[in-house]
Amino acid sequence: MPKAVVTDQNIALMNAVTKVFPSSNALFCRYHITTNVRSQVKPTIGTKQVEVEGAKLVKKVYEKYPALLKYIESTILDQLNEKIVCAWTDNVQDLENTTTDKVESAHASLKNWLGNSKGDLCYDWDSVNIMIKHQHNEIQTTFGRSITVLEHQFKDNILYSQLISNMSRSELNYIFHEAKQGETVGSVSEKCDCTTLKTYGIPCACVIAKMVKLGEPIRIDEVFPHWKRTSFEDDGCMEGGKLNISILTELKAIQEIFSKADENMKLHIKEQ
Repeated sequence: MPKAVVTDQNIALMNAVTKVFPSSNALFCRYHITTNVRSQVKPTIGTKQVEVEGAKLVKKVYEKYPALLKYIESTILDQLNEKIVCAWTDNVQDLENTTTDKVESAHASLKNWLGNSKGDLCYDWDSVNIMIKHQHNEIQTTFGRSITVLEHQFKDNILYSQLISNMSRSELNYIFHEAKQGETVGSVSEKCDCTTLKTYGIPCACVIAKMVKLGEPIRIDEVFPHWKRTSFEDDGCMEGGKLNISILTELKAIQEIFSKADENMKLHIKEQ
């Protein structure tokens, strides 16, 4: 069960998420929320940028724009705060997923591979298969870099000794930046918001600062499992050192669809 599911404000999708993933935290895409608010703000106050923090301050700044304030209160501050406002969402382990851009990017990629909407089942099947293979190779390449490439900031550094080659390269760099932040906030938790610990599942600045002070490494078990995945071999598709992949379920579904098609469609599919 996912810890968080990010959607836009599509009512049908929101209802489906609640039923299918009842224990997951349902969050809203910050990009969509921002776009919706911006569409209301610009006609009212023009392009002037107003940066505020906190719901009370928002209401104070926009009180001279009652229609705009009513919109923000009714659609976000009073209704969706737990799904969009950082005070709540920063306590959810969303693994840096705060928008739906990854899904929309995948959708755009799929459309590029399909080319148009006029392809038949066999053409679309082949296109999707090629796309998945391409994505698989890209991911496998990033896995290889995480294992083999060692950047100079991690060399001969006891802090990262258990993490090198055992976790995502991008997340290792994120931990490095948290360590830099730890030089400023120190080991005092009150100065550190500990957001990365709660949302990313990796040690935050104050925790890392304590380890540096004690001369201890960051243990690999202190990192959320998602970031430690560096191969496809533990995905349940390996048996005896060989891939054990079956498409029987997919073939059964295709056969069922084929059996319901008319004679002309059956002949057309068979010719493909």
